Amino acid sequence: MRSSVSAILSDPAPDTTMSFPDYNQSSADHAKLLVLCQHIGHQLKARTFTQVVEVISEVQEVRVTDKTGAVRNIKVRYTDRYPTENNEWGEFQAHRRVLGVVTVGACSSQIELAELCRLHEASRAKYSSTVFDTRCVVFCLPGKSSDSSDSDQETNGEPGENGDVSDHSDKTEVSEDSEKRPDKPPSWFQAQSHKTRLLQYYGDSYNTGLKADIQDFIASLFWILESKRVEATRDTSERIPLLCAPFERKDFVGLDMESRNNRKRVLGRLKKHLADVSMQAGLMAEAWNYYQVAADVLRPANDWLWLAASLEGLCAVSVVLQEQQSRGITMGARGLGDQEMVERYREAVIHYGKYKHAGIIETEASIKAVMVLVKQGNFLLAAEFLQNIVFINLQMNDAEKIARFLALSDLYDQIGFTRKSAFFKRVAAMRCVAPQNPQHDWTACYRLMLSAVPGYSISLTSPSAPSHGWPALQVQLLQELVGTSRKMGAHSASTRHMTFLLEHMFPDLSASERQDFSAQLSVLSSRAGSTPSPLTLDDGSVLPPVPLFSLPTITKFSPLALPPHLTPYPKHVATVPSGPFLFTPIQSFGGGSARSSGRGKNQTITWVAGDVAEVVVQLINPLPVELKVPHMSLLSEGVPVEVFPSQLTLAPQSGHYTLNLLVTPKEEGQLKILGYTHTVLGVQSLCPLSGVPNSTTDSALVTVIPPLPQVTSLLEVQSGSDWVPASSPLHLYSGQTVNLRLTASNVGREPVGELSVECLVGDGPGPPPLVQVETETISSSLPLKPGSSLTVLLHLTGVVDTGSGGATLRPEDSVSVASDSRWSLSLPSSVRSLTTPGTTGHPSLVSQASHGSGGRSATPTGGLTSAQQVTVKVQYSGVEEEQTWCRRVVQHLSLVQLPSLVVSRWDVLPGDTQHNCFLVLDLVNKTSMEMELTYTEKKTLLIEAGDMCRVPVPVTKCSFSESLDWVGSHGVAEYLADCVSLAWSIVSQEGGEEVTRSGVAGLENITWTESMLDLLRRPPLVAEVKVCGVEVGEGGEVEHIVGQVMVVDVKLHNQLLEPVCDC
Repeated sequence: MRSSVSAILSDPAPDTTMSFPDYNQSSADHAKLLVLCQHIGHQLKARTFTQVVEVISEVQEVRVTDKTGAVRNIKVRYTDRYPTENNEWGEFQAHRRVLGVVTVGACSSQIELAELCRLHEASRAKYSSTVFDTRCVVFCLPGKSSDSSDSDQETNGEPGENGDVSDHSDKTEVSEDSEKRPDKPPSWFQAQSHKTRLLQYYGDSYNTGLKADIQDFIASLFWILESKRVEATRDTSERIPLLCAPFERKDFVGLDMESRNNRKRVLGRLKKHLADVSMQAGLMAEAWNYYQVAADVLRPANDWLWLAASLEGLCAVSVVLQEQQSRGITMGARGLGDQEMVERYREAVIHYGKYKHAGIIETEASIKAVMVLVKQGNFLLAAEFLQNIVFINLQMNDAEKIARFLALSDLYDQIGFTRKSAFFKRVAAMRCVAPQNPQHDWTACYRLMLSAVPGYSISLTSPSAPSHGWPALQVQLLQELVGTSRKMGAHSASTRHMTFLLEHMFPDLSASERQDFSAQLSVLSSRAGSTPSPLTLDDGSVLPPVPLFSLPTITKFSPLALPPHLTPYPKHVATVPSGPFLFTPIQSFGGGSARSSGRGKNQTITWVAGDVAEVVVQLINPLPVELKVPHMSLLSEGVPVEVFPSQLTLAPQSGHYTLNLLVTPKEEGQLKILGYTHTVLGVQSLCPLSGVPNSTTDSALVTVIPPLPQVTSLLEVQSGSDWVPASSPLHLYSGQTVNLRLTASNVGREPVGELSVECLVGDGPGPPPLVQVETETISSSLPLKPGSSLTVLLHLTGVVDTGSGGATLRPEDSVSVASDSRWSLSLPSSVRSLTTPGTTGHPSLVSQASHGSGGRSATPTGGLTSAQQVTVKVQYSGVEEEQTWCRRVVQHLSLVQLPSLVVSRWDVLPGDTQHNCFLVLDLVNKTSMEMELTYTEKKTLLIEAGDMCRVPVPVTKCSFSESLDWVGSHGVAEYLADCVSLAWSIVSQEGGEEVTRSGVAGLENITWTESMLDLLRRPPLVAEVKVCGVEVGEGGEVEHIVGQVMVVDVKLHNQLLEPVCDC
């Protein structure tokens, strides 16, 4: 068919006689009579004329009974404008000629009526060559009086404006003017002898009368047409005139029309004309026969133009027959099948294309073929005919070219080629502001551009990016939208379109395009601003706000739990179980599964009313330029909050930047964090979480509880007479007691009603130290008002590590007095070398002492330290009785326990009296410093680092009755703790200063045998001996003269709890 799409916009072809094609014409229009309706005069308003034409247009079909009694269905087509150039083609195709003219006007005087008649005749004269009959519809307007025929005064009243034209009823609404009108029209408006056929109406009720008059008018046109048809069929003259298209007349001047080929041409054209007239007269069968004969005659004569018209006529008849058959009406003809109809249309279009002056005829024939193919559902073939229309070169002005592109767009849309349809809308829009167009219409361009957007798979109302289509075309179209709206002065719309382009097409933009569009958006927003509210355009369409998720890009958004010292915890309330215990396997018992451990559930965030909380946001700047965010805040619903906006500047193509947005909830309840809001490039955006990339939720739920007090704690350690902040690690020797002071200060706005202090020691390689907390001062300081403080003392006492290879003193390591081996040792090899071998037999307290150099072969602290974690926890809550939440302040301190004075060997020896004994101990200095030992009130000795010293400690025996409460080593340990004091002290260098540490070595880890216990308790019966009244102790000496009487007084004291009968 045609070869270049650029032909549409190229230089026009030589002028043709037709003005412009009718894009609304269909194949069925071949069977309709063309009637022109025109507005004449200046009294009738355009709106009233439109209403009158709507009433006239309701007469689409008139049933007429011909002379044979057959009923003909005569169809009519109305138009309000028709070029005379197109009317000249009525000889070529009868449906193109105007057969009737109806003019509509109004008058208020006889002079105006005469003027309307003159204008009517002028309109008729333009189409005099084809018009059969005319009518002038005249409405009478009220004047000053019936005699004022010379008055030209204009009035406001108009006929039909008070009538119900839309539903074409005969109901009349009487206005104030109509109430003043006389019942009859003025005398000058009465029926008079006018040359013009007038249809006169007075008043508002004209619908029914006008329809009836138009039906009579159509019937008259039919009878005239029928008479001409009958006359043409009966014409038997030998010389038949040659029917020509307008551009053919000059071609047949001087030609021999009596030649065989020309006679065929004349006959074929006449048969084709008879077919056109028969079709308009409602005789489809005769029209079908005439078209067949005309095609058969014209084909051998090579009369391609008229042959194409005959083929098009066959298709038109077939379309009408199919419409009639669908309604159950038979017209006496078969018609073409669907495939045959397409082939005939194709051949007709090809023949039309051979004539440069038949471009409009070819265009309309292609459109008719497309409409037929649309009904058949053959869209691909319809697209071929549309493509042919594109390549037809017609001489048109800019307005006609725009109309042509829009018609093509509508046809492509009907066959489902949405992108092609959008393309032609876009071309039409660009034609509105083309350089060749002297009058640029930016508004029309913008409107057409908006209508083309959906064809490129872009939805300006969608919150998501286009999922289909070509990104390059989409970017170009959006750019054109921005430019067009800016040219028409709609800066708000241009800002919204640029925001849409930058946000939704961001992944498809290059780095330079991102930078360029960002700069453009900044300029546009500075002119009109951009608020996150819908924008209503002039045509009523609404552009929703476009939030900027890409600038900056959010990679993480989540509310943070409060800091550990501010985190609220539910109070643990002991509940008394009621009812039987029921076991179910569905219940979670804290196993390691996802169900029991709680994995897969969203972590619950709890905030406190009145306390500042945080939402962490991670951002990146994907632009190659610096990005400033002057405002960033949160979107939330639920409890009222106070948000502290932030501002930031991101470096070009920055990595992850973490920002903490601060927020303070004001009341308790549920808080939903819906997203964030920011201002970037002058655009304010409300960004919900549902639009954040990789977001799995549309909101973050936070529970806000009632206000709680805030307490800070300070842990100090006593150093001499001063208190210094405790620092890790804290060294504690076994037997040493360290004093700690905990100061709790209320730094919040709520008073503290409940407060408890707990000191916990974590698991470690050795035993935990002894902990003592003085809680007596807490209750007297409550409630703790804001700004107040209270102090709690804690005491930590070191314990000998017996589980890491230290002095583990077992029963078999010590023997009683009756044993041959008096000493035994159970120490590591590093310490065992300090002892003196061969200590069997009765020991000598002096010979077994070890001095200095004999025991420094190993590091005394090696492997004997113990590192543990000490946690001081303060739990507090408010003064409300219904308070179910509390807070905890935790202080962690690393504690290292070191051995000090260790008992390596021990034994119990008899004393000088029955009331005492000696506890003999081998003591090892496990520190790295010289140690001063005080084991009685007046006995002190120095032990070098790592040395061992044997010390006899006098012990007063326990009464036999009291010793009966001893169970194993427990009772004796308490007794010896009261009797024996092994106080030690060392001086160490810490931080460049000398620090004195002191403590008391304990005997808790010693296991006592029964023989040892016998020596530690008094016998059941204690004897008191007096010689001559003088008490004599055990082992004592008495001097007495020989021969004198010695009086010995022996008293026995029963130490048992029951009497002794046999002694």
